[in-house]
Amino acid sequence: MEPTEGFQIDVARHIRGGHLYVVTTNNCIEGFAMIQRFPDYDSVYLAGLVKTTRAPSGIIERIVQEFLDKNNPTNVITRTQNDRVAEIMVKVCEEVVPLDRMAEEKDIELLQNIGLFTPITDPSTLIVKNYYGRPMIGSTERKRSVNSRVIAVTDQLDYRAGDALLLVGYRR
Repeated sequence: MEPTEGFQIDVARHIRGGHLYVVTTNNCIEGFAMIQRFPDYDSVYLAGLVKTTRAPSGIIERIVQEFLDKNNPTNVITRTQNDRVAEIMVKVCEEVVPLDRMAEEKDIELLQNIGLFTPITDPSTLIVKNYYGRPMIGSTERKRSVNSRVIAVTDQLDYRAGDALLLVGYRR
């Protein structure tokens, strides 16, 4: 099966300036993880975590965990509207803002330093209204988390409008 045009466009948007890991099955791309290092801020940015339903379960989380184990950053940052990405952050970080607490000045400053916090970012929720302009999970049903911390925050997203959520995770 060939990747859809939408999947190819999504991959192209995410693979700038970082470490790209590609998941293949039978010579077909089934997912990818793009992780960008920001050593000046002891941080990594999970810039793209995408997989098809045919990709092995848990593969993206394993890629992220291996990268974090190898590079050992203090901070893990991502922008998403996907509950599963928020769940991965909960698993790989000791504390995740805004899941565990509201954003503080140091969190916002970190997001500004790596270029993710913009004037349209809500500093209390770290939600960027209409960032994507549409749902990022194509035609499939949006899978929801069972984690109450994740749900409490992602329920605030207007998924259809394409809201994005910034997450700042601290590992130690």
